[in-house]
Amino acid sequence: MRVVIAKDSELQAASPAELDSIVADLQASLSNPIIFTIESELVELTVGLSSTGCFVQVASASGRSPYFVTVGDPGAPGVESFLFHGAHHTEIPRRNLISGEGVRLVLSEFATHGSRTSHVSWEEV
Repeated sequence: MRVVIAKDSELQAASPAELDSIVADLQASLSNPIIFTIESELVELTVGLSSTGCFVQVASASGRSPYFVTVGDPGAPGVESFLFHGAHHTEIPRRNLISGEGVRLVLSEFATHGSRTSHVSWEEV
């Protein structure tokens, strides 16, 4: 899997453990909320990390719908600001934020089984 953190910064994760290590390192060094992407043959994951909440959006590698995004608190008002690939300001509704542990669970399920986990809620966007 290709992990694109910024325009000139990408890593390869050959296993679920390597992907988890990359995400753990990103979480530990987080100074600003970021969005990065994980690309595989069939799926592209857009992942947001922030100290106040995280999210995952799932799309097919073809870019065709449907797209799914995590749902944490459906009643949460407002938005959270992130930097997509370290450069582009992007706002995500707070309703879509889950915990950092939840994001790692979602990514582990994808890396291991190639499917969305049922341990978090999803909505089609």
